[in-house]
Amino acid sequence: MQNRWLYIALLAAGSLFVTSGVHDVASNAAPLGSTGAPGENTCAKSGCHTGSAINSGMALLSVDCSNAMYEPNEVYSITVSLQQSNIHRFGFQLLALNNNNESTGTFLITDSARTQTQTGTGTYTGRHYVTYKYAGTEPFAPGVGKWSFQWKAPAAYEGAITFYTAAVAADNDGTDAGDTVYTKQISLQAATTGFEDENTSKLGFAVFPNPTSSRLIVQYTSSKTSDTQIMLTDLSARNVFVSAFRSDKAGEQVAMLDVLVLPSGIYLLKIVSGNNAETQKVMIAK
Repeated sequence: MQNRWLYIALLAAGSLFVTSGVHDVASNAAPLGSTGAPGENTCAKSGCHTGSAINSGMALLSVDCSNAMYEPNEVYSITVSLQQSNIHRFGFQLLALNNNNESTGTFLITDSARTQTQTGTGTYTGRHYVTYKYAGTEPFAPGVGKWSFQWKAPAAYEGAITFYTAAVAADNDGTDAGDTVYTKQISLQAATTGFEDENTSKLGFAVFPNPTSSRLIVQYTSSKTSDTQIMLTDLSARNVFVSAFRSDKAGEQVAMLDVLVLPSGIYLLKIVSGNNAETQKVMIAK
């Protein structure tokens, strides 16, 4: 049986060695602009990885962050994993963009053997990526490609930040055909306290815990006997919770909302008490 060199052309580009007519392609990084983000392609194209439509294979791509919101200058752990049985080579590239489609934050390498950063040039000048090294194409566990690193948030809030990721499961057959490409996006919301400045709040409105997975405790102050309405809406302005409370005396009031059945996401919690109304943003993370 003819010996076959291990082949890897994950997300394209690499070093080509010709020895006795046998090609050994050892890819050491994804080519710039392969995440599928705005203005970018993936590697599901001729000369790279072809044979199937994007996200049509049997692999499971996940991008996990240590938090669902970000604070300026805070550092968050991120793990990218791609699982598919009987696959022996994997690769990925990830990019973080703000609402203006500008690269944001800083990638910090925690596993220099398997991952590295890239700085965009030419069409991709100003963009910064994290990708694999050649050693990172090896499975982290049987049938699993996995890479961990950190991301430091920008120095100021920039609205929602989206992480664009593309990954490849390569069949290691010495050609670019038959490999499968996957994409995924996750977003981190700015962990702002709400739309009201806490120093000017007339209701002493506070919501905790935030983020939450099961319940929200709403605390506010009533200056007199009044009816209070609490409304929770999703970002499409659809009411998912509406409740009315009666304050029989002035002072601090507390209400509890059960949100266990609601899906993860960003919601707007509005409280109306007397002539005052305030809104805060809350996060439900399961």
